[in-house]
Amino acid sequence: MNRWQRLLDDWLNENEPTAPQPVLDLRHRFVTTFPLEALTSITKHRYALGHPSLKNTFCHWLEYETRELGSLGGHYLTKWGLWWSQELGTWRHSSRYANPDDALHRIMAGIVELVETAERGEFEHLDALGSMSLGRRSNSLRIKPLYLYCPDVLLPISNPKHLEFFLRQFAQEPVRGVTARNRQLLHFMQSQPEFSGFDTIQLMRFLYDKLFRVGLPISSPKVFNRRVTQFASLYADTASRKALRADQESVTAMLGPLLAADRLT
Repeated sequence: MNRWQRLLDDWLNENEPTAPQPVLDLRHRFVTTFPLEALTSITKHRYALGHPSLKNTFCHWLEYETRELGSLGGHYLTKWGLWWSQELGTWRHSSRYANPDDALHRIMAGIVELVETAERGEFEHLDALGSMSLGRRSNSLRIKPLYLYCPDVLLPISNPKHLEFFLRQFAQEPVRGVTARNRQLLHFMQSQPEFSGFDTIQLMRFLYDKLFRVGLPISSPKVFNRRVTQFASLYADTASRKALRADQESVTAMLGPLLAADRLT
């Protein structure tokens, strides 16, 4: 018996292969609140984060309300491509976009295109489409909405280093591309009889509950020191510091991958 099989047996002593109904209902609430067909008409105030009045927004749901359907770790507004800057009192956007309205239009159109492509089963195009529409490092913005609208075709994991780590626990060589890597892990797990009957939420939970606890490897003291410095600089950001103090769980979620990864992705 492999190590992961022993860990799975132990995990199943306290968990079921399918997620509790309240967790499943949470996904339904999201897609009801933000139906796919209405995304291209969403407003900036309905999409973004950054202002105290911006509650119950699309990004708020991705970051906070649906945490049980995949945690995104650090609370960095920039990962959403468009946000409100309290410091400057204005809308900010990623440099790839011309202005806030252009950002909103291209982000929502990109998400819709990704979902529709996945619904057609054209998974091999998802990474190229995501990079073109949302940016090369837009992992959270790609994977989290795509998972919520298509929960059976992906695992709720958007960090490529985490995906790499999990694949190596199963002696699998990771492919390139966050979506392709995600589906590689999902396909492998679903091909194992031990995971028969599991939904994607519980597959994710097992991975983090059992395999992730061993910790990601740190390749050298130099890498460790560099990650500590990077984390300290991120924590110095006012918005991130406030978020971390409000939610101590995110400290662990942010610090672990930063210390472990050979590079940020």
